[in-house]
Amino acid sequence: DSSSFNGLDGFYNSYLCGQQGERLERRLNKDIWIPVNDTDQKRAINGQDIVATIDTRLQDLAESSLRRCLIENDADYGCVVLMEVETGYVRAISNLTLIDSAKGYKEIRNIACTDLYEPGSTYKTITAMVLIDNNKCDTSYIVPTGVKKFNPKNKDSEIHDVKDFSYGNISMKRSFEVSSNVGTCQPVWEFYNNKRNEFVNGIKRILPYQRLNLDLDVGGEPIPRIETDMNPDRNFLNLAYGYSSNITALQLLTFYNAIANNGTMVKPLFCSEIKEGDKTIKKIEPEVIKEEICSNRTLKIIQSMLEGVVENGSGRRLSKTPYGIAGKTGTSQINYMHKGNEHMTYRASFAGYFPTDNPK
Repeated sequence: DSSSFNGLDGFYNSYLCGQQGERLERRLNKDIWIPVNDTDQKRAINGQDIVATIDTRLQDLAESSLRRCLIENDADYGCVVLMEVETGYVRAISNLTLIDSAKGYKEIRNIACTDLYEPGSTYKTITAMVLIDNNKCDTSYIVPTGVKKFNPKNKDSEIHDVKDFSYGNISMKRSFEVSSNVGTCQPVWEFYNNKRNEFVNGIKRILPYQRLNLDLDVGGEPIPRIETDMNPDRNFLNLAYGYSSNITALQLLTFYNAIANNGTMVKPLFCSEIKEGDKTIKKIEPEVIKEEICSNRTLKIIQSMLEGVVENGSGRRLSKTPYGIAGKTGTSQINYMHKGNEHMTYRASFAGYFPTDNPK
């Protein structure tokens, strides 16, 4: 019964379970039974083996690093996923939730695969890709930072303020490096304010809002969600910098993996092959979701922007490695609709790849 299992065991149960044996026996006395010669008897067949993509060495490193990070930041929960660029094989995945101060962190649910969340600034890479790939602007485009009041066309609507740190007027590339919300919103407002559905459709061409159909039984992978009503200025501008949209960590990682993989988006996989003894019965080949997420020109620009984040921007704490890391930081407010004295909570994240010159 596959419903008794989850994870890899649940998804591949038909290969693992084999066949239960059956035979009729006749009782001679209290302790002695003998087989009955019956054509309906079934021979027991051993189940096949599955080879997981997980690298146990990397898994141990990932889990210990995640646990240390959660403790240092007094976090409620967190996840880490390490995905192989060309194949989509998931080499490490760990999900930890704080039980209490005595029990510490335990793995109780697959956060990376099942939890929808508003990603915040890691989403700005998608926004930049839409703008650049549709030739709306380039990285030298000058944007404001600090506080910006976006005046609505409809006089009955509220003026929508976007706020963050002030760096003066800077290039879009520098704005991306320091993760300015105002700098992200400005070109979106200028070039898509009157074409809001075009902006949303541009996002959907890059990041398919659909299930990944994982080879992992997680009790139902959620469908990513994007706000359907772009008329309120709040919804439209919030989408640009990572709100008004809900995705899983693994769905977002699949997008970043495509940037590392020369623009080809591949499906995350948790099993590499099925074996019977030493014989390979089935090889789980990489599966392409999208051949090309953007033009090659756009891809090179985005890769350079992600390298700049680590070298000169919000991810510079990662810049001291000998092999180079590229990626984007994100900090999103979880309860930004809070009222009164409710304590503000945040979700911190990083999505990226390494080495920068030949991503693995």
